[in-house]
Parts: sequence; structure tokens; C-alpha cells
Amino acid sequence: MPIDLHLYPSYLQNESRILKITKSLVDNNITSNIHVVGLWKEKLNEQELIDDKRQILRLKINLHRYLPFLKTFFFRWEWYIKVFFKYINKDVRIIQCNSIEDLPVGVALKIIKKNVKLIYDAHELETEKNTVDGFRKKLLKVVERKLIKHVDAVSVVSKCIVDWYEREYKIPKVYLIRNIPYNHFTSQLGDDRGLKNEKKIRKRFNIGDDEIVFLYQGGLMTGRALLVWLEVFKNLPSKKKHIVYMGYGYFEKEIKQYAEMYQNIHLHPAVHPDVIHEYSVDANVGLSIFENIYMSYYFCLPNKLYEYTLCNVPVLVSDFPEMSRAIFELKSGWIINPTYEEMYKFVDEITLEEVNQKKALCNINKDKIGWHTEEKILLEMYKSLDIK
Repeated sequence: MPIDLHLYPSYLQNESRILKITKSLVDNNITSNIHVVGLWKEKLNEQELIDDKRQILRLKINLHRYLPFLKTFFFRWEWYIKVFFKYINKDVRIIQCNSIEDLPVGVALKIIKKNVKLIYDAHELETEKNTVDGFRKKLLKVVERKLIKHVDAVSVVSKCIVDWYEREYKIPKVYLIRNIPYNHFTSQLGDDRGLKNEKKIRKRFNIGDDEIVFLYQGGLMTGRALLVWLEVFKNLPSKKKHIVYMGYGYFEKEIKQYAEMYQNIHLHPAVHPDVIHEYSVDANVGLSIFENIYMSYYFCLPNKLYEYTLCNVPVLVSDFPEMSRAIFELKSGWIINPTYEEMYKFVDEITLEEVNQKKALCNINKDKIGWHTEEKILLEMYKSLDIK
């Protein structure tokens, strides 16, 4: 049976976009044998069945342990080589690369195997993201420009990134497939999960119903104004406005220290994506504030923005083009400049009545969004390739 490869050099623990895409392809009979290939680490299975048509394969990388001074170089190239030789003699029909890091091995397989269709699904503006700078940034720009010529279809996550790829590489059509979650109210998952509020956040931190909860979910990393929020909530005259950080990452220790000192700052461990909405519904305001330090951030359209809206939680976003456009369309939140002054002013002045007015608009407009809108474009892209 032909194999459809989805490559992504991560540990493949919570890759919601890849899971949505592969599920849509299986459900619509585009494919029936998908291998999602990533990296192995301790406590993870090398092979994991998602269902009877999809499986995750995590490849062990060992060489960099013996040459630590060349860790990054060998780590990547050993993975390329293992992917290449694992599939070079197999019947591969489609390869979908999900970042610039896996594009080289995808192109190499396509060149050798001739009839393979190659798709490049860039999860962000790949050469302008926060992990790329200096010489590596220059190198990746050259790599992407050279390799994208071998790609049969390109898809990205926001309109600004569509425009950038079409302009930069003279691509006639780049497909816009936003990273919107399933809408639980349209039963896209085949179950009845609803959005019952069990007040999981308020119970954990002893927060009253008359108090306002601002929720940040995601990686605790640079560029998200996380330390600015700490100063905002530390300096508020009213401690009835709370911020809850849900996630893990670089700033975890610092946030924990603030949480121990201030009664309105809280740190909650990350939870599985399948249950995250059970926590989101307990918030009053979702936070999607990015700082303008990378072009990728300026053009971003985070899935959290839509997740909050689908949970009837209005969203506070940075005044960047894609996030502003979404808020204008859905009327589901507020737009500010990501500065301490504006962030403080917003939190200090917002009332529960204002929040509830926006919450009502979320409830009205959320039926317009969901993965089903993006699935149509995904299927259009795959069908355009005339896959045999």
C-alpha cells in the first residue's frame, strides 16, 4: 500500500495541525496509509498508532552524543539520512514537509523517486521565526529559495504569509489553511464534548465568580510579553483581576516566583490539548499578545485566538495585521499595542460588564469558524495535484 509521509523533526506529542490535516485526508478518502515521522526521546514510543490508517514513527538520533561540539549539525543531518534511507525503497506517494527543517530531505526523496508529490506546509514565516538569526537565517533563506522550486504545492497559516511567499518566490498560488481548531458545537470530532464550565481554574486558585481571569496558554517563551504581564498584574491596585499562565518553558521559574509573592498571579501546568477547552471556558479574557520582534510574530495568526473564541472567551490581541483582521471579523475581543502602558490601562479599566458584552458576541459569531472551513481548502489543494 502506498505511503503518504508527513515529516516534522519534533517529538510529535501535541502537533494539533498535523493531526487535523491527516485526519481530514483519511476521512475524505484522500489517503489510507499515513506515516508521521519525527524524533524520539526517552519515555516516548518509537512507533505509535493514531488509528488504523495513521501512525507516528519517532527516529532515534545518536551520533551527536559522541560529537557534542557539532550537536546541532549532526542532529539534523542524522535525522535527514535516517528518513531518506528508511523510505528511499518504499512506495511513497506524497510527502508533506511541515517546516523548512524537513524540506531538504523531502526534496531529496522527490528528486530520486520522481513521481512523488511534494507539499510544503509552512507553519509560520519559516525564515523569520524566533529560532532563526545570524548566519543560520541567511543560510535558510538560500535553502528555502532553492528548494521551493521542487515543491508541487505550498500552504501557509495566514494571509500576510501567503502574500510574502507569492511575492518573494513568484509562486502563482499559495494556499491559505489557517490553524483553526475543531468547533465543538458542530460535532466535527464525532463526540459530544460541549463546553460545560466546571470552574477548574477558579477552584484551583480560589478565584471568585465576581473576579476577572486573564488566561495565557502556550509556551512560556520570549516575544509573548509574559514578563510585562507580570509587572502589570503586580502593580494593579485591585487584586480581583488575575492572570493565569498555563504552560511550560523558559520563564517558568520566574513566573512561579511571582506567583508565590502575588495573590493575583498564578501558574498552572500544561494540560493535554484534548481537555484544554475545559480550562479555557473558565477565563474571562484570553491573551494573545505578541511583541514585534520577529516578522513571523507580526504576521502570525495563532490558533489560540480561535480556541478562545470557540470557548466564548473574548481575546486581547496585539495590533498586528492578521490578529486585528480576525478580531474585526469576529468582533470577539480587543486590539491594543503591546506596550506596558496600554496593557496596564486595559486591565485596570476593563469591567466584568464589558467582558460579558464581548462574550455574547463570541457566542453569536463562533459558528462561522472551525476546522471545517480550512478542510475545504486542504482538500482543494490535494485534489489539484492529481495524485494517483
